[in-house]
Amino acid sequence: VINVYNVMEQGKFDVLFNQYYERLVLFAESYVGDLETAEDMVQDVFLSLLSRSDFNEVEYSRSYLYSCVRNGCRLFTKIESNRSIRYKVI
Repeated sequence: VINVYNVMEQGKFDVLFNQYYERLVLFAESYVGDLETAEDMVQDVFLSLLSRSDFNEVEYSRSYLYSCVRNGCRLFTKIESNRSIRYKVI
C-alpha cells in the first residue's frame, strides 16, 4: 500500500474531516434526498482534496468545502433528472 499523504497532511485532513463531515453530509442530503448518496458525495470531495499535490499548501475554508459539495449535488441531480427523462421517453 502506498502512503499518498504524509503525517502533516493527514493531521490537516483529519481536522477538516472531523470538523465538517457530518454537516456536509446533512447539507448534501438536503439536495439529493438520500443519506447514502450524500455520504458518497462528501467522501468524494474529501478524496479529491487528498489527491491534490498542493494539499498541504492550500487553506480550505468552510465555504470552499460547501461549494464543492453543492456543485457535486447539482451535477448529480442534473444527471439523475436527465436519466429519468430518458427512461420516460423510451
